[in-house]
Amino acid sequence: MDYVYPSWLKTNANDRLKWTDEDWVKAKAEHLECEEKNRAEYRARLAVKKEMMDMASLAYGNNSLVEKYLKKNDPPRWTSYIFDGAYDAWKKAKEEEAKKVKDMETSRAMETLTAEAILYLQSHGKVLGTDFTIGTALNEANHIAFDLAIKDKVKEGVLHSFSGEDNCENCGGWDGVSRRCECGNRRVSWTQGWGFSFKNPDLEAEAY
Repeated sequence: MDYVYPSWLKTNANDRLKWTDEDWVKAKAEHLECEEKNRAEYRARLAVKKEMMDMASLAYGNNSLVEKYLKKNDPPRWTSYIFDGAYDAWKKAKEEEAKKVKDMETSRAMETLTAEAILYLQSHGKVLGTDFTIGTALNEANHIAFDLAIKDKVKEGVLHSFSGEDNCENCGGWDGVSRRCECGNRRVSWTQGWGFSFKNPDLEAEAY
């Protein structure tokens, strides 16, 4: 019986890039099956070697040249390929491929957002090349949106709840303009909310 080898060895790295996790599960199962068959075959060959050594001892006597030769030479082993190494290489390549795709998507999203920021600035009377550049468009748009959002909050004419108001007693809140809250215990200012942008000008009042 000859040694057997899994079919994945006939593929190359480029072929395996198209594989899925399910393909690798099947490939590993086949690989382990072949390894087990080859180990069994090798054990069988060692058994034959032992029989040959016993026969050589009977035919030529103990420590004969034939017996010594057999003792020094084991049957040929199968070539054991590192399956995990191939899988790790595939996984790394897939991760790098996914990162490239993500980077491209991020770049495209940023280009789109920058274009929208330019239009936003122009709608507020700003001139490209004079008041802002392509590189500063997003920050400038966010800055304008922040100021406008504050004005809108102040126009509401109400007292606003703020982060840190739990340290006050009987405080109605903050009017959005004064340096301190109604009771005077905390300094308060507007801050950008999580994910703030000119497209989502969310504000938060926060004590400092």
